[in-house]
Amino acid sequence: MRSLNLCVQAIYIHPYINNRLKSQLPNTTPSISPSLPRSFEKREIMKLQTLILLTILLLASSSARKLSSPAVGGYSPIADINDPHVIEIANFAVTQYDKQSGAKLKFNKVIKGESQVVAGTNYHLTLSAGEGSVSKIYEAVVYEKIWVHFRNLTSFEPVHA
Repeated sequence: MRSLNLCVQAIYIHPYINNRLKSQLPNTTPSISPSLPRSFEKREIMKLQTLILLTILLLASSSARKLSSPAVGGYSPIADINDPHVIEIANFAVTQYDKQSGAKLKFNKVIKGESQVVAGTNYHLTLSAGEGSVSKIYEAVVYEKIWVHFRNLTSFEPVHA
């Protein structure tokens, strides 16, 4: 929304600059420079106005892009933790932990999730899993390269309250 306001302001600045520059031209002489025709001056003013407008639009678009994107290499929240792919990653984490540790945990649900794009994707998930009627909360990190069908459980730790 802020970038839209800046663009609207930039559009209104254009006539303002035009009027301001015209008011600074002497009324008694036909030209700022006697050797240059008046049409040349108008073209130069238009070039300046266009350059200022483009600069403002460029700054507005770059600041809007910075506001909307997460830090490069940082984790960003997963919007839909009930997405089937996220559930599949969480199930993979619990299954791999069971294989490695000999536990018999059953996946319940994803509580919270973040992803990080690297040379693949790291999924940092907070999930609920349990044995029988006792459920606990765990934090798991799964690294995935989806294009080569590769997944690796990086860590699986119980959350201590």
